Amino acid sequence: MLFESSAFVKYFRSEEGSDKVIVLIDDPTNQTFISWLTLVEMHSALARRVRVGELTVAEFDQVRRYLYAQLRSGRFRVVWWSSRHLWKAVRLLLRYGMTDPLRALDALQLATALDLKEQELLDDLVCSDDLLCALAQREGLAVINPKLADGHPR
Repeated sequence: MLFESSAFVKYFRSEEGSDKVIVLIDDPTNQTFISWLTLVEMHSALARRVRVGELTVAEFDQVRRYLYAQLRSGRFRVVWWSSRHLWKAVRLLLRYGMTDPLRALDALQLATALDLKEQELLDDLVCSDDLLCALAQREGLAVINPKLADGHPR
């Protein structure tokens, strides 16, 4: 399973869909992938929560230390980008960008998921971004949206 940032953050901060994300990540039969972009976006999402008063600086540091400990333990497999991912993201933007508001970083997340699927390493993309879920499904990916009752978009 590749956890896109919008879903991955739910493992570290309680919000809608967190219960499903925790079950998926804590299931020892699931292999948890994240792209390196997810690490950057995690810091951005948590910093925003500090700015708006949803999180204290001390809580931010606590979540960050826990994330780093999990990374050091090998719990999450980080997928590093290559030029292959970048060109795949460009192709996705050419395919969808003129009709759908696909953002560059989301195209990179989707490109990473597609690459893992091509390598037969990915069963599901776990994502809470409705547009990204829809585009991933159009690309033939199985998607779990933890915000939805059954997790699966229609």
